[in-house]
Amino acid sequence: PPKEVATLWRLFDLSSGYRLDSTVPFPYFRRWLWPSVQRLRAPSHPRDALAPVVWVGSNCAAWTDRLAYIEELMRHVPVHSYGRCLNNRPWPKDAAGADVSLHTLLLPYKFYLAFENSNCLDYCTEKLYHAYILGLVPVVMGCKGLRDFFQPAMLSAIHVDEYPDARRLGQHLLRLHHNAAEYEAYHMWRTDAALVSSVFLRLWNGTAPSYECRLCAAVRQFQDQYHKHPLMGSVVNPDFSCEYSSDLYAERCAQYPQHPSCVL
Repeated sequence: PPKEVATLWRLFDLSSGYRLDSTVPFPYFRRWLWPSVQRLRAPSHPRDALAPVVWVGSNCAAWTDRLAYIEELMRHVPVHSYGRCLNNRPWPKDAAGADVSLHTLLLPYKFYLAFENSNCLDYCTEKLYHAYILGLVPVVMGCKGLRDFFQPAMLSAIHVDEYPDARRLGQHLLRLHHNAAEYEAYHMWRTDAALVSSVFLRLWNGTAPSYECRLCAAVRQFQDQYHKHPLMGSVVNPDFSCEYSSDLYAERCAQYPQHPSCVL
């Protein structure tokens, strides 16, 4: 790995990733989820699974304690686990003997454990949006920033950090499971647009143009502002011949002293 990490990162003009403070944000919810926002309809599929809660986890070495938490949660509420981690159910087959899709698998359940493998700012993955699309209520661990940006309404997700332990969370899930009115309150945003957060809609609207178009627009804006800037050389550096570390940084800042990456 490079020994001058800070210097190396300052060679880049633009950033793009899941964080919302990137130059061009690239969150996990994008245009392929757009129809579900336009419909905003209540789930019509009966939630008649043998257990109210479902989890599908394949990373059993996550940077969080989610496995220990889920294992404890299973003692207080029935949880069907179909992934490699804490597996207690075989993946169902269709009539032809093939694995059913994830969407088909999740439909009969009421709650989906959207437990991220890392607890990072703005790191809210497809786990959360599978639940929203299919009409489940997501039970969320991680996904810092969810309440401010990624949650369509105040009452649309259940946050693990609002409960002192897994036992209390399990009790709450069981109460919702047996009380239809309380459970349906988590879906009211689907049929009442007034409940949907304006911040959430603005964020989602911003992803309607394709990522490639937004990225190109950001690059063009940068070029128009600074007129031109030298190429950095290959970041991958396949032939190990690029000299773009501190030498290039010093040369570049001598040429463009007012560039943001050169201003301390």
